[in-house]
Amino acid sequence: NSLDQPRTIFSWCLYDWANSVFSLVITSTLFPVYYGLMPGSGQGSEVDFFGFRVLSSALYSFAVSAAFLMAGLMSPFLSTLADLGGLRKRFMAGYSIVGAAASALLYFFESGNPETGILLFVLATIGYSGSIVFYNSFLPEIAGTDKLETVSARGFALGYIGSVLLLVLVLLTLFVSGMPGSGDFSAVCRNGFVYTGLWWMAFGWISIRWLPRSDKKMKAGFSPASVIKRMMVAREEILSIHGMALFLFGFFFMNTGVQTVMNLAAIFGDAELHLSSEKLIATILILQLLAIGGSLLFARLANRFRPASALILAAALW
Repeated sequence: NSLDQPRTIFSWCLYDWANSVFSLVITSTLFPVYYGLMPGSGQGSEVDFFGFRVLSSALYSFAVSAAFLMAGLMSPFLSTLADLGGLRKRFMAGYSIVGAAASALLYFFESGNPETGILLFVLATIGYSGSIVFYNSFLPEIAGTDKLETVSARGFALGYIGSVLLLVLVLLTLFVSGMPGSGDFSAVCRNGFVYTGLWWMAFGWISIRWLPRSDKKMKAGFSPASVIKRMMVAREEILSIHGMALFLFGFFFMNTGVQTVMNLAAIFGDAELHLSSEKLIATILILQLLAIGGSLLFARLANRFRPASALILAAALW
């Protein structure tokens, strides 16, 4: 029984430490800043993308949208498949490997090959988003209902700490002479992509290895039709639970709004507010440090009152 086991809970939280570096170091900081440094990526400029002339800032937005759209379209089918065949841990590992490898390969994104950078970024984002689906699904199996908020907050806090730590280490190379990329911000970004991929791969492997396995076996006669049938059953179950459909509908828009701002904030700060790279990175670091305390604070609020109240307060403040 893996419920409330310290090692299992730690391994689950460790994955937040592993993959949150992608969200901060690449998505929120290095990639948009590095993308903005590319020749011809200034405000109002266009780039050639597979023969199409596309507004530079819009291309980044399209990439983020395409990544989340593809991850969203795949998730219902693959998550149902994982439930039927006990493949959740394998899918989580597969998405992690794809995301970490694509992150590291962003090293080869240079001026003149926007296709390489955008496609690898989309692939890495799909890996990140897909692995989160299966990662979150482990929570009810490793923590009792009285510990869900506490364990979840611990994972978030560990993720914020780990991502800030790696970002600081990456940026230190910019100021320490003799370090790879010293004094060259473009080189620091490219090296940061590699460090992020290696960090995600190493700690993710440790985390996933310690997570519990499913005892389910793939049934004989399995077919895509059986997965679709199970998806329809899940749909009926959702509709039968009072308030569930409305909650999911509201969560979709709330989550979409939050993700949009998180992914486009750096581009907005560069293209519209004309903030320097140093000010953008400093702002992002401050936000991450505040988020460590915020995640723990809202876990306390959820335990003291109720999770729905804490969620409504957080959404309203946001």
